[in-house]
Amino acid sequence: MKEMCMESSAVSETIAECAQLVQEIEQQLGRALQEPVREAFLMVPRHVFVSQYYKQKGSKLEWDLVQASHTQIYRDEPLVTQIDRRGMPSSSSSQPSVMVLQLEALDLQEGQRILEIGTGTGYNAALMGRLVGKSGTVVSIDIDDGLVEEAKRHLFQAGSENVIATVADGYEGYAPLAPYERVIATCGLHRVPRCWLAQLRPGALLVANILLELVSPIIRVKQVGTQTLKGSFLPLEDVRYMPMRQHGEEPASRQGMRWKKYNELPRAEVELAGDLEALLKQAGFALLLHCLVPTVSSHYRWQEGDEQPKMYLLNDRSGETAIQVLGAGTVYAYRDAEDLLNGVRQAMRVFEQLGAPALDRFQVTIEEVQTLIEVDDQVFSLPI
Repeated sequence: MKEMCMESSAVSETIAECAQLVQEIEQQLGRALQEPVREAFLMVPRHVFVSQYYKQKGSKLEWDLVQASHTQIYRDEPLVTQIDRRGMPSSSSSQPSVMVLQLEALDLQEGQRILEIGTGTGYNAALMGRLVGKSGTVVSIDIDDGLVEEAKRHLFQAGSENVIATVADGYEGYAPLAPYERVIATCGLHRVPRCWLAQLRPGALLVANILLELVSPIIRVKQVGTQTLKGSFLPLEDVRYMPMRQHGEEPASRQGMRWKKYNELPRAEVELAGDLEALLKQAGFALLLHCLVPTVSSHYRWQEGDEQPKMYLLNDRSGETAIQVLGAGTVYAYRDAEDLLNGVRQAMRVFEQLGAPALDRFQVTIEEVQTLIEVDDQVFSLPI
């Protein structure tokens, strides 16, 4: 009898914790969740999937592995659950409010077959398993066999019998159990692998995070032809998932900048028509700039005594075609930066003419040979 009371108390506590998480998510989003997704978050306990996480020490790539308290687990916060040899996060339990927006965008229905690229802890797969019901199936793949084995244990403990977790290369999808009504990538993509399209049912939906240099939008696209996807971007402007990797592929590392040369390179102060620093924080502008200057990239430089890092936009690998963003519409232009400046000016003009569109005003079309974005009948090529 005592054991039964203890079990009942634990169940009641878990129900209360899940309800607390849902309440925090709804406060973050400023609205109620769609009822099926809300019920899934109430019924699938997050603590089953996260028992410990990595806490960063300041701004350095140094981490403490800490035991996860229920107070921390049932917060609307991402939790890093694995780091690689460089000290970079390589797996996490995503921020629940971001998960909600993606799950709502998928519009999951009873009986559907879903493919998830990036198993992680298994929490997202368990939520989807709840949404598609006993007659549905969630196939979750990950390149990391250790993560998959751990996720399988979590899914067993959660009673997620309709979730299949297996080791596979995400770039190849998972043909043995295709076709799928829905595909979601919980890792970042530099492009949508063409083989995924062959594994979709007609009219299937794909939700994925596209990694660009200045912005990383999440697309929601529908298959409208054997080689064509059409849709839009989710209204999320600050999401960047860890990049998808292939078997044997080492984690990519950005080449270090040789900042000292900027102390010697000739430069000119230039006034722009708008505040570039503020504009770059708007995902719609960053997306347009990427279309107009496909080779642009952003970098940050810390110097002794700085309270904030200095931002640079580069337009070539040498780093000598660059501008330093000073704020309030002023930049330093280094060497042959005229083409970069012209691209920035053009992006500013177009962005203003279009009424400063947010991400969710853009439509996106992914074809075999090109990706296009459209807003107010203006079409731009999106290099990915």
